[in-house]
Amino acid sequence: MFLIADDDRSIRQLIVAMLDEIGVSDVKEAASGVEALFLVDQYPDQVEVMIIDLCMPEMDGIELLRALAERNFSGRLVVISGLDKSVLRGALEVARMHPLNVVGALPKPIDLIELTKLLQRTVNLTGKADESFRNLQLDDLFDAVMHRQIKPYYQPLVDIRNEKVVGIEALARWEHKTLGMIPPDIFIPMAERKGVIYTLTNLMFELALKDFQTLKLLGYPLQLSFNLSATLLNLHKLPDNLLKQVEKYEINPEEVILEITESFGIVNDREAMETLSRLRLKGFQLAIDDFGTGYAAINNLLNMPFTQLKIDRSFVTDASNNEVAKTLLESCLRLSHDLELEVVCEGIESEEDLNLVRRFEGTIAQGFLISRPKPFKELVRWLESFDSIVKGSDSK
Repeated sequence: MFLIADDDRSIRQLIVAMLDEIGVSDVKEAASGVEALFLVDQYPDQVEVMIIDLCMPEMDGIELLRALAERNFSGRLVVISGLDKSVLRGALEVARMHPLNVVGALPKPIDLIELTKLLQRTVNLTGKADESFRNLQLDDLFDAVMHRQIKPYYQPLVDIRNEKVVGIEALARWEHKTLGMIPPDIFIPMAERKGVIYTLTNLMFELALKDFQTLKLLGYPLQLSFNLSATLLNLHKLPDNLLKQVEKYEINPEEVILEITESFGIVNDREAMETLSRLRLKGFQLAIDDFGTGYAAINNLLNMPFTQLKIDRSFVTDASNNEVAKTLLESCLRLSHDLELEVVCEGIESEEDLNLVRRFEGTIAQGFLISRPKPFKELVRWLESFDSIVKGSDSK
């Protein structure tokens, strides 16, 4: 469900009409922040995307963002405003500090082309999850883990300076026997809530290491990126267990980059700091994933032993057409260079995205322009036929 919060009825009607054009019909409207919050409380599990105007009566957009954070709202947010861009940038920073999942921002008067692009991208990010997914139970998930229905797919990472593949990221995919492919944003949170995430992580890591060993034997000198839930960082035995697994497959831990998938809650957490530090001592590389969307992300970089920064796709995809995203992307890249961190730009979906990252001196690119996530056998075929998709894009 989409929820539009704007006191201007004509703006709400415009957005409703444009959503209908791209196939979204489940839309609610609110003329104030108070009314929007009432609808969020009424449909707590159904509001997937909110479009919020900053200037509204009774409760302004900033107050609404705070109230959403207090309710642990997990949907995606688009912010719009007729005020100057500095206010819009400030609102985005407030949203990310809470933390809330912001996918874009637009100034008023609204550019219809830009609005269409942003709404389409938001729909693509959100997806249209089958209602049957909502009926999945813990037994379904546990059965999937035990029968290895959840498998790693791999997305390549390319160094745009020399046009070479430098790594792959392992991404969990659930191939359900009746429901088809179940999105990770459905089952990963369930695994974390239900205490299955450790078992799932062990399975995924084992399968990914086995495939990675095969790639090494085939002569591909890559790095393996692997997502690690922050909920596991309080496990004292985690560093030792992960080291045993890499040693089993004769892999150097320095070839493995562990991505912390959610930074919220690890700042000032003694156990998390100990675990991260011990992982580095054992040789693993550490990446902060989705940088810019989590809680106190700057503190994470300054105080914790990360070696890589992955800039969230919301700063990258179509950033050439979004001044706010472009500014944030440039700032993140400059920060990573100043801190001497390796940086990966996620969400490269067009040559425009790629050229902008190159212009801002980005180094490693990941996204659909290069390759969608693939099963292992397809990845091997892709690597064999890779023909530098980034080559010559500056001249186009």
